[in-house]
Amino acid sequence: SPGAPGSGPGAPPPPGEPPKEVVCASASPAPARRGPRTGPRSTGTLLAALAERRALGYSPEETLVLGMGQFPVAGPAHYTDDWLDPRSNPCPHLHMGTDIFAARGTPVRAPVDGVVRFASESVGGLSAYVRGPDGTIYYMTHLDRFPTDIGSGAAVRRGQTVGFVGNTGNAAGGAHHVHFQLHPGGGAPVNPKPFLDRWLDEAIAAVPTALPDRHAEEVAGMPWSLVAVGELRRFDTTWAAATADPVAARAQEWEEATALARAYLEPLGPTSLETLLAPGD
Repeated sequence: SPGAPGSGPGAPPPPGEPPKEVVCASASPAPARRGPRTGPRSTGTLLAALAERRALGYSPEETLVLGMGQFPVAGPAHYTDDWLDPRSNPCPHLHMGTDIFAARGTPVRAPVDGVVRFASESVGGLSAYVRGPDGTIYYMTHLDRFPTDIGSGAAVRRGQTVGFVGNTGNAAGGAHHVHFQLHPGGGAPVNPKPFLDRWLDEAIAAVPTALPDRHAEEVAGMPWSLVAVGELRRFDTTWAAATADPVAARAQEWEEATALARAYLEPLGPTSLETLLAPGD
């Protein structure tokens, strides 16, 4: 994977310029610079949580767009803390990113709103640079291809596809992955793994909010009279039809249905909604 951008180890790129691909340097980092490693992660837990929301009427595409948060790979993926690991191709250098492994063709997403620039590089291969509003650069490389609906220099939204996982550049012939590199404020690269871990945790926690129960929202926004109409289906109206005053009987049923609907919806809990929406006998 590409190494440190800039004109020297840790040097920021010139303002407005994308980082270079590799800084040839010592492949033996000082232990203090490397720091303790954190454990491997995967998107498995997040994808399992998103799969449960499919029953609420979301398509696979919607679950990934709405539910992946800022995480840059939309699908099954795994990664380790490989920041500052030694690399030898095309020269000895230190790994200045995190390799996220996924199947070829898995969408790679913009972590923030920003502007995308596409490039074809000798080491990185097909690469996408997203520059956020604060100047932070998100560098994603070894892509298999670019999307066809946007061009270099286009504005992109968080979660929008800016490429697809591949193994181009010096990753050719190896496992498919995206090298993800992070430059806060457009300056020197930092270890992306803590950011990836945080984005993953935030996305998991936000699943119920990102993909709410659409039917619950629908019912919650209905006037009480319309909710009562639905609830009347649960009442046996044959008694009203058989009474001497069916109009008064139906009015009484309407009043009871409205009261019951209010009792169901005021707490707006999942169990109450299930009872409300269950078909009558």
